[in-house]
Amino acid sequence: MKNFLFLLMAFFFAFPLKAQYSEEFESYDVDTNTVYYTMKDVQTGVVVAEGTFVNGKKSGFWYQYYPTGKIQFVQIYKEGVKNGTWKSSNDN
Repeated sequence: MKNFLFLLMAFFFAFPLKAQYSEEFESYDVDTNTVYYTMKDVQTGVVVAEGTFVNGKKSGFWYQYYPTGKIQFVQIYKEGVKNGTWKSSNDN
């Protein structure tokens, strides 16, 4: 039992808890059912991801950011399906 507790404690110290995120949905065009989406890190307030939904499906450019604020991924969607070339960059 002591070994199990030790392993459990080691697991929690070796793998810190993931950051918590808040999601914001902001409707800005009711006629086309377009909703702007933003995900932020609760602790730092930094934007982690953003994009738009049209009729409930991902549409257009979607961005994912490093904690430093630099762009990690640029993804393009059309009616919820990936479209075009997706680009990624490293944090350097």
